[in-house]
Amino acid sequence: MLDQATRLREIAEKNCSRNSAMKPHIITVASGKGGVGKSTVALNLALRLAELGSTSLLLDADENLGNIDVMAGISPKLRLGDILRGEKDIEDVIMPVTKNFSILPGNSGEREYPLMTLEKQKELLNDIADLDRHYDYLVIDTSAGIGEDIINFAVRSHETLVITSPEPTAIMDAYALIKMVTLADEFVPLKVVINTARTPAEADDAAMKLQTAVNHFLKKHLHYLGSIPYDISVTRAVTRQSPVLKEFPLCGASLSMNMLAGRIAEQAAHLKTRRVRIA
Repeated sequence: MLDQATRLREIAEKNCSRNSAMKPHIITVASGKGGVGKSTVALNLALRLAELGSTSLLLDADENLGNIDVMAGISPKLRLGDILRGEKDIEDVIMPVTKNFSILPGNSGEREYPLMTLEKQKELLNDIADLDRHYDYLVIDTSAGIGEDIINFAVRSHETLVITSPEPTAIMDAYALIKMVTLADEFVPLKVVINTARTPAEADDAAMKLQTAVNHFLKKHLHYLGSIPYDISVTRAVTRQSPVLKEFPLCGASLSMNMLAGRIAEQAAHLKTRRVRIA
């Protein structure tokens, strides 16, 4: 068992790495409960960050249940599993979607799918950081739940977005996820997004309840990043296999996701400024 001094050194080194000038800026998108729109947020967030002038890579890390390629309307020949098996290099698998936006597609229902071990996860993130093509942002769409792979991605990210709906079961599962991440590393920056809210008041109430529980029981600050309204346009876009930002750029959900991406970009720029000062 590691002594306390060793643990503190590891945390310090990890946060120095998280706050260093190294790129890309890693954003893990997670949710305790499935069906709350996590992948929709991840896809449109990565796309919008690219539209704002940055380069972004979306990693579909939903373990053997990946669907980002379907939602984006692309047909990859190679997938994440080919990298994990050591059969292909990461450059061979990444699919450019637009000038500034690329996707690393995941697998779905593959019988011999290799598990994402801690070592493979570290190698994958290092390989992305070492790519010849530079990405400003790496957005990781994880599986739903509180699996070890999800927690490890969160710990190795600059920030983690916890996506939940206002439903009590979704809020409880989001709390469970936040608890597990905090137990792994109390310094991971966590931000919550309330998705499919019927009204702004409903979203604010759900966020307040979650913030209160996290602060009281975990003694941790949870940043409320904002909400995305329930919008039938999102369902229509998924049916058309296209991001809602492309299909319905002026709908309520798209406008909210634009604001969400803008806040993230602004905060990420601030972090970069802080890194330069610290260095």
